[in-house]
Amino acid sequence: MRLYQSSKGQWVGTQRDAQKNFPRDWAEVDVPTSKAELIEWLNLHAVGASRERAVGQDTVTSAPSTELHPEEMY
Repeated sequence: MRLYQSSKGQWVGTQRDAQKNFPRDWAEVDVPTSKAELIEWLNLHAVGASRERAVGQDTVTSAPSTELHPEEMY
């Protein structure tokens, strides 16, 4: 399977989307299709290590905090 990644780490599924969203700033990446190989590849490349939204939306670089803050309890 082929995916397309920008130099900023954003991913799209088609070459056309890469051309449209990352003009001259993308690379084709071969991704394994078997479940075991895909999981190993995702872990090796730290995919999902930080949360990012789709192209054209705001980027979230860290997971929301689950800590309780006393001032928010009232």
